[in-house]
Amino acid sequence: MNNKLLIISLISLIILLGFIAKNEVYEKMQKDNHQVILENKGISNRIF
Repeated sequence: MNNKLLIISLISLIILLGFIAKNEVYEKMQKDNHQVILENKGISNRIF
């Protein structure tokens, strides 16, 4: 019984860590995309 509880808590911890890591990566990607969009706008402003 105690082993089962340990395994369940380990699995939930891994899921939680994965979720946090995914969120951080997603936020970084959003920021990078925003940067690229701003740079593209700057380039198109120079062209036109």
